Amino acid sequence: MKTVKRIMTVLIMLVLLGSLLSFPASAADVTKSFTVSELEDVWLTIDSPNGEYVDDYYMLSGSLPPGMTYGINSDALILHGTPTLAGTYKSSFSVTCYYEEFIYDVTIKVTSAPPPTSVVVTPESPTPTTPDPYKDLPKITKSPTDETVDEGGSCSFIGNYENAIWAVWHFVSPDGKTDYAYDKAADEFKPVIIEGGDVSHLRLKNIPYSLNGWRVYCEYSNYAGAVRTNMATVWVNPKPTPSPSPTPTPTPTAAPSTEPTPTPAPELTISAPTTPEPTPTPTPTPTPEPARTGSNLTAILAICATVVVVAVCSTILTLKLIGRKR
Repeated sequence: MKTVKRIMTVLIMLVLLGSLLSFPASAADVTKSFTVSELEDVWLTIDSPNGEYVDDYYMLSGSLPPGMTYGINSDALILHGTPTLAGTYKSSFSVTCYYEEFIYDVTIKVTSAPPPTSVVVTPESPTPTTPDPYKDLPKITKSPTDETVDEGGSCSFIGNYENAIWAVWHFVSPDGKTDYAYDKAADEFKPVIIEGGDVSHLRLKNIPYSLNGWRVYCEYSNYAGAVRTNMATVWVNPKPTPSPSPTPTPTPTAAPSTEPTPTPAPELTISAPTTPEPTPTPTPTPTPEPARTGSNLTAILAICATVVVVAVCSTILTLKLIGRKR
């Protein structure tokens, strides 16, 4: 009998346990209270009690403040929005997290927004502005004047201005059809040297004659625009052409005479007859002894001198005799 009672008790417990497994677990209450301000953006989060993801949710009763709504974000119930009316609002939600249902009792108290603070705006004193010196066009105070220069010489042109930032000198052809800036003119009129092409004082050196009649002006500019000075003309005197030197006239050379030059007749000199002198008989020169050391040469020279003297004397005597016979 006791055994039957025990078996019956076990069966009843099994039936009760099965009935418990076939229905969701009993609900657990979660109470949350929030205080927010009117007209503020609100984001309220209620995490799941068991840390599981939210499977299902819905509102059981009550209401939220006007301007707010609800939803879920992963494992939490979210109440968000901008409440527009002050007051206390209560609501209940059923939230199921992994087969476990939770009842959320939520109270939201919305306080009135503080009255807007009046802001007194004091008008600011106008900030003094610095006048812009370049809002107006530059003003020309002096224009260049004509210059006359010799070819290869130098000259200057000066212009003055007010309220300008940049300056550029220009060269204009005599017919007005060509306009060169100073850097281009330096290439066109070589070998001219141009200095100060971007300032008020323009200097030209080694001026060629090809610049004769050309005119110059300076253009001044700023952010408002540009103005030009009056034109000035460059007059160039050419270099004088050197006169050719006269070619000397050659002196005529006398032609040689074809007539024979007369040969002067020999003059006949008549001398008075003179008595012929007897021809001296040459004295025989003794034969020198064999020369000793250094004396043979002296002896030979003495003999030669004697022979020459004798020959000269004989010639003179002969000439005298011939003159007498004539």
